[in-house]
Amino acid sequence: MLDEGQSITFKGADDIHAKFKDYLESGQFSVGGKKITSECGLIILANIDLFEGQPRQADYIRHLPEMFHDSALMDRFHGIIPGWKIPRFTTDCAAQGMGIKADVFGEYLHQLRTVSHLEFPFGDCPMLKGDSRDVKAVLRLASALSKLLLINPDHDDYEEYVFNPAKDLRARVRSQLLELNPQEFLKPIDVHF
Repeated sequence: MLDEGQSITFKGADDIHAKFKDYLESGQFSVGGKKITSECGLIILANIDLFEGQPRQADYIRHLPEMFHDSALMDRFHGIIPGWKIPRFTTDCAAQGMGIKADVFGEYLHQLRTVSHLEFPFGDCPMLKGDSRDVKAVLRLASALSKLLLINPDHDDYEEYVFNPAKDLRARVRSQLLELNPQEFLKPIDVHF
């Protein structure tokens, strides 16, 4: 996780840029001649001023360091969560009784990634068609949402609570790709069953 993403600076940014692209595509990176495989995701948290006296800016990606202005790198991101739609944390939101510690919940989520379908029969996704990176992103996001919400494609609410939110997360990435490279990403996301 990279916090304060809007103000990060990297030494050797070109080398890191190439490693990010490779890791986000293959899940592998090299250190000292050794190739390492990981299933960790990359999260960038950023405080971005979206208003600047005008209606919301369409190209908020430009508030991140220049390294992230590369459409080939950005296309490897699965989704963008609209933090501006998440309400600020208030004391009313704090737990009043028993709760789950964040690292316990994190371990639970980690276990969901590799659990057998026989033990935990959620995470199913229908066969999707469309741009290969869009399909890959929507499948992964929908699988995660399916596991969290315990909803498979045969459930009446699957489209509303799993498939459409997964598409929306990817559509925000596509909107930023359009800002970075309008010639290549002119068409909106088109992922369907």
